[in-house]
Amino acid sequence: MRFAKGQSGNPGGRPRVVGEVRELARQHGPAAIEALATIMDDPESAPAAKIAAATVLLDRGYGKPRQDVGVDMASHLTTSLEDAATEVVDLVRAFGLLGKLDPDLQAMIEAREAALALPGPSDAAEQGAQVERASEAADDRDVPTSDDQSPGGNGH
Repeated sequence: MRFAKGQSGNPGGRPRVVGEVRELARQHGPAAIEALATIMDDPESAPAAKIAAATVLLDRGYGKPRQDVGVDMASHLTTSLEDAATEVVDLVRAFGLLGKLDPDLQAMIEAREAALALPGPSDAAEQGAQVERASEAADDRDVPTSDDQSPGGNGH
C-alpha cells in the first residue's frame, strides 16, 4: 500500500501505550535495582541468580563491556600493504610501464622492486637445488644424538 507524497504511513506517531508502559517501567526502576541487589547479597540465593543479578546491575550501571574480536590490525595491515606493493611492482612489470611513469613514481617502484629482490626463475631453481643438496649432505653425515652417548659419559 503506497501513501500519497507528504502523507505519513503512521500519522498518529508512536502508539501512546508504548510511552505509557515505558513510563510505568521507569517508575519501578529503583525497586527493581533494589530487588537485584537483594538477590545478589542474599546468602541463600542460588549462585546462578546472584551472577545474573550482578550482571544486570553492572550492565545497567556501567554499560556492557566491549568485546575484543581478537584481530591484530597492525600485522594484518602490514601484510596487506606488503602484498599490495608487490602487486603494484608486478603490474608495472607486466604492462611494461617501467620508464614510462612519473619520475617520482618510477623511483618509488624501482626502490620497491630492489627491496623485494624477487629471484628470477633460474635463481629460484638454483636456490631449491642448494637447499636439497644441503639436506642430503646433512643426512649423509653421522651426527651423534643424545641417544648415542654412553650412559656414563659427561657429554663432553
